[in-house]
Parts: sequence; C-alpha cells; structure tokens
Amino acid sequence: MRLGLALRKSSFDLVVNLHRFASSGVLSALTGAPVRVGFEKNPLSVFYTKRFPHEIGVRKDGTYLHETERNHLLIEEWCGGEAALPRLYPEILSIRPFWAENIRAFLREKKIVLMAPASVWKTKQLPAEQWVELTERLHDYRIGILGAKGDQALADEIITASRHPDIHNFCGRLNLLESAKLMTHAEMTYANDSAPLHLATSVQAPVTAVFCSTIPAFGFGPKGPDAHVVEIREKLNCRPCGLHGKKACPEGHFKCALSIETGQLLQPLTQKKAR
Repeated sequence: MRLGLALRKSSFDLVVNLHRFASSGVLSALTGAPVRVGFEKNPLSVFYTKRFPHEIGVRKDGTYLHETERNHLLIEEWCGGEAALPRLYPEILSIRPFWAENIRAFLREKKIVLMAPASVWKTKQLPAEQWVELTERLHDYRIGILGAKGDQALADEIITASRHPDIHNFCGRLNLLESAKLMTHAEMTYANDSAPLHLATSVQAPVTAVFCSTIPAFGFGPKGPDAHVVEIREKLNCRPCGLHGKKACPEGHFKCALSIETGQLLQPLTQKKAR
C-alpha cells in the first residue's frame, strides 16, 4: 500500500503492467494513471483501461508467440512495428582484474565454446553425463563453463569426469554483463532453457538452447541469426510437464532429457564450421 500510494503521487500518465499476478494489479490500480494496460489474466485486470490476452503454447494454426511479442502487444499502440529483442550493453564494462588476468588468456590461440549446464529446475537441466559427452566431442575448442557461484560443484563434476584437457570453470567468477560479453567471443554457447540463453540473445551471440521438460512454444526460446533449439525428437505425452520445470521427472524416466543425442547438440556448430 505504501508503494502504491507513492506511485500515485508521481501522477503517471500511463502504466504498462507485464506481470500477471495480483500484487502488481493492485499497484497498477493504485497509481490512478488515466491509462492502465496489462494482461487479462491478472486478477485485478478489471481495473485496467485496456486488457490483452496472454497466450502461451501452440495456436491452432501451429504458430506461437515469443515472450517479446506477447509483451509488445501492450505497447504496440504507441510503438508500432515489431517486438524488440532483449538488449544488454557489455561494452560499457570497465575491465576487472579477473577478466584482465584470466579471460584474456582464455581467449588467446584457440576458438572457444561456452556451456551453462545448470538450472534452478532439475527437469530443465541436461544431466551432467551428457554435458561430459559433449565436451569430449569438442577437442578442437577451449571450453568455458558459466554459471552462478552455486553451480561451481556441477562444473567441477563435469570437468573431473571429462577427458577434455582444456576446460575452465568460471561459475561465480563473472557477473551477468561479463558473461554476456564472453558469449560474443564464443563459437557457440550451450545452455538449458534458463537465463544464459537470454543473455546470449541480448548480445546476438551464437547459442544452442536445450529444452528438456519445457518447450519453445512457451515463448522463451533463443532469438537471433545464430540461435538454435535442441529437443527430443520423439513426442512424449508427458511433455511439457509444467511451465517452469520441476524438481524431478514426475514419470521417473526423464526421457525428455536422456533421449537427446550429442549429435543433435553438435549439429549447429558443425554446420557453422562447414560454412
């Protein structure tokens, strides 16, 4: 209520609410802005002056909306055109000692491939042994593993199990902008359906996104000229099992991840190398 009243004092002309839940619906209403737009799924959308559908999944014509396209619907009246992609600006970074001492050396001589193997949701995460197998097929490249500080153990597990001689664990060592900047130097970044794929999109870096229990039709896939999606070839009745993934496979078999082949992961990089 305090925040809502503070917003009201600012006398906004327009409020655009991308959130679909009640808390932001209350705040939107409390602003008292003459124009309030948002998704009709919000429980407080009755207080909007204009409401829009929030479509997730495949339509009857086989198409689906990317999240950027869904959000653009709310501002199309004023902005027109096509939905803009997310954008980050790593060029504004000042060089930190860790980058100067470690990343510059990492970028010398060999071409690099990056991997972001972790996810908050286990059913979104390709198992460690499949990451290990991928590393062993990439001996022509120097490999860097990206992630948060809490992902260091997973990266170490992959490095220990792999026979690849040149893998570096950068988990918890780079901030988001530095990770995005490093992606612009990579031949490919491999990531689950998680934040790193969006970092790659935000700097238009080459990216291969692995979708296990979730599907691209939710609208959160990679976008760009060198963006690729890898998922199980077989149709599973249990997939997707949820919008955000789960802590464990509800069916107990985790076929959506275990059936993904290393050759599928390598294909975008192989095709790029052949061009």
